[in-house]
Amino acid sequence: MNNSVRNSFKDPTATEILTTVTPEMEFHTQRIIQQGIYAVIFFLSMVGNAAMFAVLLKGRRLCSSKNILLMNMILAESLVAMTSIPFDFALLFQDEGWVFGSFMCHVLWPLQTAPFGALVLTLTAMSVQRYKGIVRKLRQRKPSVDASYCTVASIWVFSVIIVIPFGVFLRLEDGECSETWGKIGSKVYTVVLFAFHYAIPLTVITYCYACIANRIRRGHEEGHSIISGTRQARLKRSRRHVRAVRMVILFVVVFAICMLPHQVVWLWMTFGDNVEHSSSLLTFAYMFTFTSSVVNPLVYFTHNPALRARLFAIVTCRSLPRIPSFRRGSIFGSSDSSHDCRV
Repeated sequence: MNNSVRNSFKDPTATEILTTVTPEMEFHTQRIIQQGIYAVIFFLSMVGNAAMFAVLLKGRRLCSSKNILLMNMILAESLVAMTSIPFDFALLFQDEGWVFGSFMCHVLWPLQTAPFGALVLTLTAMSVQRYKGIVRKLRQRKPSVDASYCTVASIWVFSVIIVIPFGVFLRLEDGECSETWGKIGSKVYTVVLFAFHYAIPLTVITYCYACIANRIRRGHEEGHSIISGTRQARLKRSRRHVRAVRMVILFVVVFAICMLPHQVVWLWMTFGDNVEHSSSLLTFAYMFTFTSSVVNPLVYFTHNPALRARLFAIVTCRSLPRIPSFRRGSIFGSSDSSHDCRV
């Protein structure tokens, strides 16, 4: 998708045995640790996204324009985990190379890449949507649901189209599933994926959230000059704005950190010469990518008291609290607010 040699004091035979056995033992230990981490990430990802879905479902506002993108994010994150982790987990058990057959060689890796691309583009679309709603202050009585559905459809169509060349040029040769389009083709495709799966989305997300954070800060300063009320009311408003800015910053940081390692590894493997331990590097990098599916719901719940209250009500089987309507200047006052990462 990895040796230490212990010294014997007297017996050279023991030294030889330890020299040959220890690396194998360490290899299997490393595999077990990797499998354990994969299992934990998969479980937490499924739980976190199921909790997000349950909150939205109970809120009965699935067909709002913002929640359509949020549901697509949940779907894409779940598919990233379901199409990648179980198969990677299985491959860690195998020492014979590719074991899924010729057809799956063409299908599996593109099938893993497409939902990842859809996740990144969905997070980008969410940042643009929030930017328009907060910085540009677009006021619509009813946000266009059809436009959100078209955005989701376009995201998935593009995500599938961009992985088709990947599937076409994959071949099962000598028991390994490998790309066969040569060094130039591989370099071009790697750069294209880096651009559309990381560089461009990160630039857009960073710009949108920087503008959002600045708008929140200015709104906070304006509020201090015009808001009336007690000191306690001002302090509560201040804390709300600080929490909003912190959440915006966290989304950008999570996206940049979680998605960077596997992009760097692929660029290194494509443009570098004789990269050692490439499969171990990829395994390590993918763990970061999969972790975003755990961190995203965690950030969302920890920084959105309204969603956290709804989740608590669902878990404890209590009546759901009424979430206040979405107010100007606040991006987290409603369960209808969208989410941004990872990516």
